Amino acid sequence: MKTSSKVLASTPSKVGKAAMSAALYLPSFVDGFIHRKQFDGVETHCEFIGYPRSGHSLVGALMNAHPEMVIANEVSALRYFYLGFSRRQVYSLIMRNARKSAMPGKELGGYVYNVPNQWQGRVRNLKVIGDKDGYATCIRFALSPRYRARLEREVGAKPKFVHVIRNPFDIISTRIRRSTELANDIQGEIDNFFWICDSIAEIKRLTPASEIIDIRHEAFVQDPVGNLERICAFFGVNATDDYLRDCSGIVNESPNRSRLNATFQWTSELIDTVHRGIERYPWLNGYDFKSP
Repeated sequence: MKTSSKVLASTPSKVGKAAMSAALYLPSFVDGFIHRKQFDGVETHCEFIGYPRSGHSLVGALMNAHPEMVIANEVSALRYFYLGFSRRQVYSLIMRNARKSAMPGKELGGYVYNVPNQWQGRVRNLKVIGDKDGYATCIRFALSPRYRARLEREVGAKPKFVHVIRNPFDIISTRIRRSTELANDIQGEIDNFFWICDSIAEIKRLTPASEIIDIRHEAFVQDPVGNLERICAFFGVNATDDYLRDCSGIVNESPNRSRLNATFQWTSELIDTVHRGIERYPWLNGYDFKSP
């Protein structure tokens, strides 16, 4: 699969990775050893795959509110596995990141997702642990199969994937609105979106369907309780009434249709280009510019 120029430009330098590895290696080793019993009891490793501005920060934050799940916000777990960090070390980095992400008032992607009365930043019985870093995961898997091989070797099992999907027109519109660099390269951002789709198609090809859950952002917002029950069942944890109630209480009543407030004009040519792309990927079926 051809790698986009934007992806290559976003790849960290070897010098930067080495410096980060050196600074975190010993502290994570010590912390991983201290919490070894807790980490060794983990049943499932979770990785998000998907697109920036898709709503996966919301899903990750609500999963992190569960007493048996810990989900970091873009800790880059795959990078640390690739650099030679052990399972316990990476899990210690995930735990630290998840605690910081759960601090009161902490913004994730421009929003605050603190869930009252629940377990963000804490855990009662750790069964599921992972990283909400969907775009970077797609990039790394596309750059080298060694990322996935290292992940599976360290966790000792096949990971499970959460794939959060949103209307492509809204993702592209939000990305361009939030980045001055993309304002004059709408076609480039459209190409980048479908490059991510190509990466996801390859991940799906290599992964049993039972190990990937697709979550549509629009459906999640309309029925957070039902979709959280699906996620909990997928990971084999119990969805209690209080957990579902408190999590659903922070979810907006309707999705944000960013395409209607785009900072550029969605011309008929651009719309047709995205529609043609949508037709290539089954999980995007039903999306169009006029979707609710």
